[in-house]
Amino acid sequence: MIVENVYAPFLLHINQLNYHEAVESVYASYLRAEPFMEYEALDAVKRSPILLQEQMNQVMLTSPTILITGSKGKGAVAKVLASLLSYDGSCGLVTSPHVHSFTERIQVNQQSITEEEFVTEMKRLLPVLFQIQSTLISAQYISPVGIEVCLAQQHFWKNQTRYQIFECGKGVQYDDTNCLFHQYAIITPIFLEHKRELGDTIEQIAVDKSHILTQDVKVAVSAAQSEKVLDLLQRQAKRQQVMLLIEGKDFFCENIHTSFSGTMFDFRYQNFKIEQIHIPMLGEHQAKNTSLALMMYLHLMQERLQEPEKLCLITAQGLSERISSISYPGRMQVLSRHPLMILDACIHRNSAILVKKVLQQMTTELFITVLCIPIDKDDCGVTKEIAEISEQIIFTQVPNPHYHFEANQLHRISKMLFCENSSSEKVQPDADQKELIWREEPYEAIQFALHVSEKSKKPILLLGTTAFVEWVLKDNWGK
Repeated sequence: MIVENVYAPFLLHINQLNYHEAVESVYASYLRAEPFMEYEALDAVKRSPILLQEQMNQVMLTSPTILITGSKGKGAVAKVLASLLSYDGSCGLVTSPHVHSFTERIQVNQQSITEEEFVTEMKRLLPVLFQIQSTLISAQYISPVGIEVCLAQQHFWKNQTRYQIFECGKGVQYDDTNCLFHQYAIITPIFLEHKRELGDTIEQIAVDKSHILTQDVKVAVSAAQSEKVLDLLQRQAKRQQVMLLIEGKDFFCENIHTSFSGTMFDFRYQNFKIEQIHIPMLGEHQAKNTSLALMMYLHLMQERLQEPEKLCLITAQGLSERISSISYPGRMQVLSRHPLMILDACIHRNSAILVKKVLQQMTTELFITVLCIPIDKDDCGVTKEIAEISEQIIFTQVPNPHYHFEANQLHRISKMLFCENSSSEKVQPDADQKELIWREEPYEAIQFALHVSEKSKKPILLLGTTAFVEWVLKDNWGK
């Protein structure tokens, strides 16, 4: 069934298109198709790759291109690698989600595309989007990722970037980014996630993400993986004749130490070693993310220098200084020390496990925790993990059309996790359980947390969506 073309309204006044309309047009096809989607169907059935295929015929990036996949840490790896490569030439980056502005998703040398440039590129693309949309059935959509990649390609071509880095979406096999000709790949840790779209087992998810290892890939860098995942990746690498470098086997991230001022670690690859690298991000996982980026950077520099022994020209001190200046807002970010206030964009159980692990390594204190997690994310999973390090949990919401909250969220979570009898305003469970509280607005929630913290001297933990992170950072909480 052919449905109404969602791009028609944008085309009617294309010459007057503003930035907010341009952003809206990126999601238009996806939002139209979302109610019709049957998640049992493969992603390939739902999304249309025609757009990217057509654009690649017009703009082909021939300089080294790196794709990044995995279940956690893709954004951190991408940002670190982009920062390193920006010192040695022009580097383009496509990543998501954003914190403050959609334009953050497309960068050259760590500078976001301007709103004016973004609108100009969308005006160029909209007629193509209209044409493709007219051929799609109701449950099909033009992927927002595909649109972002097309915009980025044009932007990178204009800026003559020397390197390009693209963060893949949920999967790889049917992801638009995997249509790109790429010679390099990075694979962060793979675990059970997005089961609805990628499969119910770790093997199915690993198979999907292993498609990043195409016949064009020369070198891939992987985090340490479970035995099953590693076996799948190694077999795919062998089939495609890809050199696969694995953390813990070919290069090493060692002597990791985390404090509230950041994380220290040593990096070792062959005869090259950097000791006591400092990153402002917290946690062993961030040290390992940084090591993945560093390994790919060193390999790219080896290729540029053409002789491996010239790796010594890259000084450990210089690299260490570059890395120490990299920050990643909203990723275990310390907003203040008095009181201690930490912010993280955590919306899934696996992320909550990492947050919990890092904080338990640094303190035995229980936190006053604010959670802003939509019902279509993993609100119950996050709550269950974070409850172990929380004295009180305050739930709240942010207005965002892409997130769904419900009035009885607190009641549902409390029944599922803690107790059978609970009110919608406040839950007072047994002694071994936690107090759960609801506040309609994030301002009220954080003010309440500050009030409790002032009396109890307990630290504060803020967890939630990128929209919540944006709101917290914009209002300078903790300053």
